Amino acid sequence: MTPADALAVYAAGPEAVVDLLLGMDARLRTLESRLNKNSSNSSKPPSSDITKSKGKKRGKQSSSATTITARANNFTVNSKAT
Repeated sequence: MTPADALAVYAAGPEAVVDLLLGMDARLRTLESRLNKNSSNSSKPPSSDITKSKGKKRGKQSSSATTITARANNFTVNSKAT
């Protein structure tokens, strides 16, 4: 909805505003109920569940691995000619 659309509804009067708000509320409730469904309370498969990741992200090196790599890249060998 654009600001012009909102002003048009407002100009149409209080009943138009109430109708719009009730329609938006119904839509919001429908979307929230869909969002709150998961495999344990609906017929959706477990693979469709949205999980919140905790901890490390996949594919990212840990800081210790990064440190080891950095040290290996800066490693020089001093050889003495005999």
